[in-house]
This record gives sequence, structure tokens and C-alpha cells, in this order.
Amino acid sequence: MYNTTMNRQNDAAYRDIFAVVMAVAREIRCCSQDETFYADVTFRQFCILDAVAKDGQLGLAELHNILAVEKSTTTRLVDPLIRKGLLHRVRSQQDSRAVRLILTEAGRETHEKVWSCLAGFFQTVDTCLSGDRREAILEAVRQFAGALKEATALYPCRQEKG
Repeated sequence: MYNTTMNRQNDAAYRDIFAVVMAVAREIRCCSQDETFYADVTFRQFCILDAVAKDGQLGLAELHNILAVEKSTTTRLVDPLIRKGLLHRVRSQQDSRAVRLILTEAGRETHEKVWSCLAGFFQTVDTCLSGDRREAILEAVRQFAGALKEATALYPCRQEKG
């Protein structure tokens, strides 16, 4: 199977990519688990608070697109924030079937507290990036993330449960 030079070269290149994916996955695990991240919210829940905070309110359908998850997962992630009193769910005035999310005062305070913590984290990351290469590094990471997204859509390696 791997007996040609080309396959060995490809394998080495793919191993390099695999090593980078593993390293990134290992280092960002705090952002990808459903454990409390800070101020009694998970990182994904903070992403929801942040998305709502940007405009003061956000439609559930818009949030579904931002999170890129199943609709039921969006609801599962939003419900605890509503129970904690961080978000209000209100019916859209234009479409009674549509739901909009609004930050409560407690939600604004939590968002501010978590963002303040993250700002310190990001400042440390920013300091570690090579000053003159910072933009190139960030652009390369964006491009790599886009490539991962495209490859995931084309070649899903997970088996369906069933």
C-alpha cells in the first residue's frame, strides 16, 4: 500500500498535518469541552453570549448558523443559559414562529467577566506570536481552519451511530 516513493512522501506530508491537528486539538481542549470554562458557563455557551452581545439580540436561526451545529444542539446549548437567567427568549414581532435571544443584565455581567478573562489569555497568546509575522500567522491559521472545514465536509471520517 505504501510502497511507492510518492505514497511515502504523501504519508510524511499527511503526518505533518496530523501532528499539527493533534497539537491544536490538545491545546484548545478547554474551548471544545462541555465543562464549565469560567463564571459557570462553558466556552460554547460563552460563544453564544458573545454572539448575542454583539447586536444586543440574535435570532435562534442565526445562532444555529454561527455555531454550525444541529438545531436541537443549538437549543440544548441555549436552554441552560435561559435557566441561569443569562438570556431571555422572546418571539419575533415579524414572525411568531421565530425566536430571538436577548441578554439579561446577569448575562451582560457574565459576558463582561468572561471576556475580561479571555482578554488576558489572548494577550498572552498575542505576546507569544512573532511581532512582524503576527498577521501572517493568523491568516495561515484561518486558511488552515478553512481547509479543515472543507475537508470535513468532503471526507467525513466519523461513522454514523446506528
